[in-house]
Amino acid sequence: MQTLGDRLSSRENGLDVLRFLLAAVVIVSHTWLISGFSSHPTRGLGEWAVFAFFVLSGYLVTASAARMPIGPYLWRRALRIFPGLWTVLLVTAFVFAPLASILSMQHYDFGDAVSCVTKNALLEVNQSTIDGTLELEPYRATWNGSLWTLMYEGAAYLAVGVLFLSKWVRGHLHLVIPVLFVAASVALRLARYFLAGMLLYVFRERISLKPWLPIACAAAVIPLATMGWGTYLTPLPLALAVLWAGAVLPLRLPHRVDLSYGMYIWAFPIQQLIMLFGLGWLSPWVTAVIAITIVVPLAWLSWTFVESPELRLRRLVPTRPRDDKAARSRGPAPLASPVAATGRRTAALAAQSGQSRR
Repeated sequence: MQTLGDRLSSRENGLDVLRFLLAAVVIVSHTWLISGFSSHPTRGLGEWAVFAFFVLSGYLVTASAARMPIGPYLWRRALRIFPGLWTVLLVTAFVFAPLASILSMQHYDFGDAVSCVTKNALLEVNQSTIDGTLELEPYRATWNGSLWTLMYEGAAYLAVGVLFLSKWVRGHLHLVIPVLFVAASVALRLARYFLAGMLLYVFRERISLKPWLPIACAAAVIPLATMGWGTYLTPLPLALAVLWAGAVLPLRLPHRVDLSYGMYIWAFPIQQLIMLFGLGWLSPWVTAVIAITIVVPLAWLSWTFVESPELRLRRLVPTRPRDDKAARSRGPAPLASPVAATGRRTAALAAQSGQSRR
């Protein structure tokens, strides 16, 4: 039976579809908030979708850091996150915000719009609104309530790069990552899920894709979450379920596009515009469908003209093959055999193209 590492290091996986579905769940969960409801039935699902994103990032970013020096690694991480962020900040400040001020007949403050871009350009959200916009809307607190997670994602990228500077750490991931996972489980909420993804990367070749695995994980997650212990004890079973789904999902997006990041960063301002156009009287489920219908083409444009070109720019900082033991083995390896060795070489080549999207 194939292992988790076999499937996720090849193109025969459903990670793009899984990320697409998780982004759609986040959009639906935000609909009630933006519509002005104090509580809603999907809030918990949105939080779990964010946790699942951090699981996937932990797994894929560790794979990236394990195969290249810190310079190319950080360059690729920056290319993956900043161009899309800067684009949505600019469009929100200089297209969406002026439109909002016209629709609500409020004064648009150009200087405040410039400030909103510059203060949020380095991941930390230091200014969430622009004067003269959203002042009459149900949720006037922010133009983009999804961006707060990017600071934590960027911090995790940096932490992984620094961690992998040590050759000793690279050679002892099977010891270091479990210790960090246990430590994070005590205090750091999002880090628990990121490190759960890292942990499963380290032991990926020892995890068989058993059909009963997601059932066992659900049986663990649901009661733990119900009892209030969800954020402490569920990261590992949730990570197993998420990565299992990404490995076995039979669906594929056309041309292997990754729309999830574009959907995630564009949806919130689009949902605010839906309210500005007076569609708040519709059911939240209807406005969620409208938002997804608009956001998917925007995400495709973002992938095609903003995010995908980074695949070319990454060559400006070329990678060099490492000669240390950890880089060669890329973590715990299965028993050596000609078939296994060939499979690992094939998987490594596929991973160089597949993992570049995260």
